[in-house]
Amino acid sequence: MQMVIQQAAEQPVQVFLRGIISPDDAQILLRESRLLLERERPSAVWVHLEQIHQLAEPIFDVVRSIIALFSQAHVSLKLIAHQLELFQRLLAEGIPAQLHTPDPLLENTFAR
Repeated sequence: MQMVIQQAAEQPVQVFLRGIISPDDAQILLRESRLLLERERPSAVWVHLEQIHQLAEPIFDVVRSIIALFSQAHVSLKLIAHQLELFQRLLAEGIPAQLHTPDPLLENTFAR
C-alpha cells in the first residue's frame, strides 16, 4: 500500500491510473458504479468520509486526493470506498498516509 501511495505522489494522475486500471476494468467499474447508485449505496461512502474528516483536517486532504484520483478515471464508488478503508487501516496502525493530487475542480465535489 505504501508503494501505491508513493507512486501516486510521484506520478501524474493519468499515468498512475493507466498503470493500475485497464480500459476494460474502468468499463466494468463504471457499470458497477451505476449499480451502486441505483441501490443508493453511495451514502455509505460519504458516511465513511465524514468519519475520517472528524479525525483531522490533513486526513481529509488524503481522502480528497483519493477521490480526485478515482473520479478522474470515472471508476466506481466501491473502489473509492475500498481505498478509504485501506487508508483508515493504515492510519489506525499509525502509518502516516499522505497523498497530494492538485485538482482545481476537487472543491466542487465537496460543495454539493
